[in-house]
Amino acid sequence: MLMFGLALCAAGGLRPTTASAAQSSSELQEVVVTAERRETNLQDAPLSILAFDEGSLSNMGVTGLGDLTHAVPNLTQITWSVGNSTLRLYIRGIGQTDSQLTGDSPVGVYLDGVYVARTSGLAQSMPDIERVEVLRGPQGTLFGRNTTGGAINIVTKPPTTDDFKILQTVRVGNYGAFKSSTMLNMPVTDEFAVKVAYLADQRGGTVDNTGGGNDFNQWDNKAARIAARWKPSAAVTLDYEWDDSRYVTTADLLYLDTVSSLFTGVLPETKHRVNSFALPLPVPDSHTRTGGNELTASIETGIGELKSISAYRTLDFDAYQDQSANSFLEIFRNKQLIDHQHQFSEELQLIGGTPDTALTYVAGLYYFREAGDEVATDEIGLINLDLPRHITATNKAYAAYTSWTWRPGGTSRWSWTLGGRYSKDEREADNFIVAPVSASYDKFTPSGDVSFKLTDTSSIYGRISTGYDAGGFNMRAADFSHAFGPESLTAYEIGWKSELLQHRLRFNGAVFLSDYTDIQFTIKVPGQSNPALTETLNAGKERLYGLEFDATYLFTESLIGSLSYGHLAGEFKKAAPGDDLSLYRPANAPKNTLHATIDWTMAHIAKGELGLYLDYAYQASTFTTPRNPYPGSDEIPSYGLFDAQLKWSRDGVIGGRGGVSAALWIKNAFDKEYFVDAASVFEGLHANRLVRYGDPRTYGVEVSLRY
Repeated sequence: MLMFGLALCAAGGLRPTTASAAQSSSELQEVVVTAERRETNLQDAPLSILAFDEGSLSNMGVTGLGDLTHAVPNLTQITWSVGNSTLRLYIRGIGQTDSQLTGDSPVGVYLDGVYVARTSGLAQSMPDIERVEVLRGPQGTLFGRNTTGGAINIVTKPPTTDDFKILQTVRVGNYGAFKSSTMLNMPVTDEFAVKVAYLADQRGGTVDNTGGGNDFNQWDNKAARIAARWKPSAAVTLDYEWDDSRYVTTADLLYLDTVSSLFTGVLPETKHRVNSFALPLPVPDSHTRTGGNELTASIETGIGELKSISAYRTLDFDAYQDQSANSFLEIFRNKQLIDHQHQFSEELQLIGGTPDTALTYVAGLYYFREAGDEVATDEIGLINLDLPRHITATNKAYAAYTSWTWRPGGTSRWSWTLGGRYSKDEREADNFIVAPVSASYDKFTPSGDVSFKLTDTSSIYGRISTGYDAGGFNMRAADFSHAFGPESLTAYEIGWKSELLQHRLRFNGAVFLSDYTDIQFTIKVPGQSNPALTETLNAGKERLYGLEFDATYLFTESLIGSLSYGHLAGEFKKAAPGDDLSLYRPANAPKNTLHATIDWTMAHIAKGELGLYLDYAYQASTFTTPRNPYPGSDEIPSYGLFDAQLKWSRDGVIGGRGGVSAALWIKNAFDKEYFVDAASVFEGLHANRLVRYGDPRTYGVEVSLRY
């Protein structure tokens, strides 16, 4: 029984977000989320959602979305090999294999309510994150953009007028790691406050570059945020945010795991992670800069809260990657890839309900426009052939959405929700070779759910939701003028939310089935030796199904944890017209994923607390592409990673206020060799299989002061 309890207590990141004064320390604290556009108890939200508060993010050493890679079952994140600040996101096996201005990710990312269109820059650190919410399944009736896979909601902490506050954290480690995070909250008047946050994050490379350029997988990240809140009356709140982030990195080293028949006996295979390497040519750094301005105005009216979210964001990105994977022969490199993008969005929301809460509603209007260009040159060094391209693109989106929930009398055990969204997308693009192209798409996507409270602390729900992702153009296609069509998904979900054993055990879960049609995926053109030549297909139909559960258990006031698990399976029911169905399989969809931690306050020493945090993550084997005629060449084998942190903390060290903490931390404690990416796009040249390894063991010290 004890072993079962210890397994159950492993924490999957679902930690208390806020707690009322009335809550006992012998109960799990309430978790508040904003997934339904209003503050809601996690237990009342009828959808599959995992939330991470400030405490759990700190325990895991998370300062950016890329740090959550192993923390959410059925979420897969892979950095792009050409510019490792770019994330490829998959939820429940639904995502995007390539990053292009002319297409959208099926997983939407939101920063303080603002949709971030491009995934470049998302892997880097961000200052002052308060909470991250991961919503699994189609989203559209409550968020700015329509997505088939899910949504990730990043929430930063707003300024407060209650007191002056400062938080300073310094983290150092091996490979020259240094991270400093500073936050100042400054009340100006009783109605106006300003917050300033700054983060510096740098680390040397994990593989020494004995050729030209910096070491592989080295980075230097600087990020700043200024936020202001003005509340001139009880009914009006104005929030302004400015952020800027600059990220300089050297690309990951690509390993030649399996050589092609053309180079057998010529190029050596590298079957294990190495400490040093040299490529034929010097390796330049890659640069990413993101930033934006956001103004949110909220007014309480007689029919609800009327909110306006206006935002402008920019992205500048240049990346370099050498795919030669050997020390003496230049074969293929992305020697120049430069993206510029800017976006503007405006969202109007009305959030309200009847006085008895029998009826609650959300309604919104959304407008989005982005423009950008990409200039790139790929080079096949074997024949000294440059492959340049220049693309410009403009995307517009319009939407109207609403969601209504009815709970008879405001107290009934039953509640019903109906929602719908109308989306219209317009795309224009030009590659300066053929005539400019354009296309437009529109779709109505409804959703609905029913929920029933079994007890005051337990409920079940059923949910049907639909999602849509607009079509577009493949920037690297031989026939640029040929558009790929939209994809759509219908998801069926049955879930439960429960708190048991006098609020000491929280156990939530869901089983789901998704019918995925006209799937957009990008593959290398069959029979071509040029890996830069790809095509995007609308590939028939896929059925995905699985389950997720998240359990949190409070053993004692000093020992808490949870276990998060995801199971995912699926099969293609229909291939692209004229293609071979046997070549298709779910991509970035490991059958089993698990995340487990223990958070234990072991002792009270030196007027403080000594705590131990243990973290284990497991991912089963998976494939990185949805269609591959070379079995196993893009497979990532299963692996498990173990992290730990030993932390001492003390409150009230400065005039009875604030606190101080010091921690020893370690990641990948057993120095596991594992793949984060595998590909066979170069089988016509030198490599049947190229791989990238995850980070080796890292460790260090963290000191924090708050006042």
